[in-house]
Amino acid sequence: MTSLNYKQIIVVVLGSMCLGLSYNYISDKKLPVFGFDIKKYVSAELLKDDSKNSSVNEPKHISLKEALKLYQANVTFIDAREEEDYQNGHIKNAINIPYAKLENYKQKLIGISKDEPLVSYCGGSDCDLSIMLGNKLTSLGYDKVFIFFGGWNTWENANYPVSK
Repeated sequence: MTSLNYKQIIVVVLGSMCLGLSYNYISDKKLPVFGFDIKKYVSAELLKDDSKNSSVNEPKHISLKEALKLYQANVTFIDAREEEDYQNGHIKNAINIPYAKLENYKQKLIGISKDEPLVSYCGGSDCDLSIMLGNKLTSLGYDKVFIFFGGWNTWENANYPVSK
């Protein structure tokens, strides 16, 4: 019967961790070590990102600052809230495609190229409609979908362009 040598186990575990971290450091597809690094996905190169080359194509979360940059670049914003909420106030020039009624609003997507950047948003951080709509747009083949998680509340509080 062999006894466990805890020193050997610790050396193997630490060695494995070092190898994994070293590989991650030199890899083209780095994984965040301490949680999700949102800054990686919200660089100034957002519009130039060729996500067709990515093995995982999923919407990227963006901050208020990046949302404003995309807005100033005339990127299409899509309000995922219900039509009544949209009518009460929305980001200026945004189109309304309520996630809950997506099938009824798909015609609004017809004139939008699948490689054109899109920003999905809803009411704010307590609303998941922008995430669900962003995921659905990606599954429909839209390559550059961004989710502005702060949404309408954050945009309005920043006194950015709105329509009411």
